[in-house]
Amino acid sequence: MQWSESALTNPTVQIFTESVLPTTTQAGQIAAEAGVKRLVLTHLSPSVNETGALADVRQHHQGEVLLGSDLLVIE
Repeated sequence: MQWSESALTNPTVQIFTESVLPTTTQAGQIAAEAGVKRLVLTHLSPSVNETGALADVRQHHQGEVLLGSDLLVIE
């Protein structure tokens, strides 16, 4: 997913991402509590380090973790 520079610096976007969207750690916790087998992370901010995001999730969720990408097909 491509983000425009204006979106990255827009205060409204920053407030939304900080207050509404879960962190990767929170996503891992939610997945673990829900007992899901596969977690797909999508719509990550360009500032998110993918390796770090996966490590954050795996602290809590032991199932499969995928990083979503354009045209990704999951069966």
